[in-house]
Amino acid sequence: MNGPGVAVEVSGLTVRFGDFTAVDDVSFRVARGEIFGFLGANGAGKTTTIRTLCGLLAPSAGRVRVAGLGFEDGGRAIKARVGYMSQRFTLYNDLTVRENLAFAAGLRKMEEGVLARRTRELFAFVGFDRPMTELARDLPGGVKQKLALAVTLLHEPVAGSYHARNRGLREARGDYIAFTDADCIPAPDWLEKAIGH
Repeated sequence: MNGPGVAVEVSGLTVRFGDFTAVDDVSFRVARGEIFGFLGANGAGKTTTIRTLCGLLAPSAGRVRVAGLGFEDGGRAIKARVGYMSQRFTLYNDLTVRENLAFAAGLRKMEEGVLARRTRELFAFVGFDRPMTELARDLPGGVKQKLALAVTLLHEPVAGSYHARNRGLREARGDYIAFTDADCIPAPDWLEKAIGH
């Protein structure tokens, strides 16, 4: 199903919660390096679809492949390869920048040298230039999102879920996939593909 140039392929995805159908027969493909916007009204199933792509929810019907991986193992392999960042700040406000990074790296069993290298790379990528000793709660909102994105991509995932308004993501097109679960965003000029329900 996933060819060499396909990062995400969804075919007939349906997700049900009891009698309620949250996602109904959704299909799309995202090529490697492509920027993809997933747009729709409240309740259209965007977040449920994204959670499925992250391996957090299993499809009720249809097929999902992310980086060539499916749900044969219950989504565990997908979870290991995907970074997810919601619209809300999901790090620990009472920890410093360094402590948030160290905590995330510990969860992924990253070596200290790898953490240092990835931190340098990602801070340059997202434009984060605040002190490592600063508490997360003291960061301005946009800077918190930069930190959260760096933490999301720390373990070098194949796919990342990130709000599509960040134009810097366009520079990482070969490595990451951008999804948005925002209720309403202005369609940026670089958005190459959009699906709405």
